Amino acid sequence: MTTDDLTRTIKKFTAARKRGPNSLQELQEALVAELNGPISDADVREELGYAEQCGLIGKDSHGDFIVL
Repeated sequence: MTTDDLTRTIKKFTAARKRGPNSLQELQEALVAELNGPISDADVREELGYAEQCGLIGKDSHGDFIVL
């Protein structure tokens, strides 16, 4: 999984549901569905931390993950 996979998945999730994923579990489930394979919780946390640190992903006022 890459940062591009993460941001693309959040964008698709948001477009489909009119809101971003609001938990790590929901984000991981969306990534598994998008990438058609298992992804560990540790990998999601690591990539999410990197993307947040770089200012690519944040949370909105409702606590949903968004692409900045």
